[in-house]
Amino acid sequence: MAERETKAPLDPAKQVAARLKKAAFANELICYSMNGTIDGQFGDHILIAPPFIITGDQIDKFAHAARYAGTA
Repeated sequence: MAERETKAPLDPAKQVAARLKKAAFANELICYSMNGTIDGQFGDHILIAPPFIITGDQIDKFAHAARYAGTA
C-alpha cells in the first residue's frame, strides 16, 4: 500500500508487482504478479509460492528482492 492509514493503492506507473517479479526471478525465485486487481487499473498483487522445502538463504534472497523492487 502506498499509504497505510488510507490504504491507498500503489501508483500503477511504478509497476511494483512487475519489478518484484523481475527481481525475484533474477534471484532464482518464483512469484506470480498481477496489476489492476482492485479495479482493473489500481492494485498490485503478489502471490509467493515457496517450495515445501526452503532454505534460510532462499528466504533471504526473496526478502532482498522484495526490498529492491519496492525502492527501484
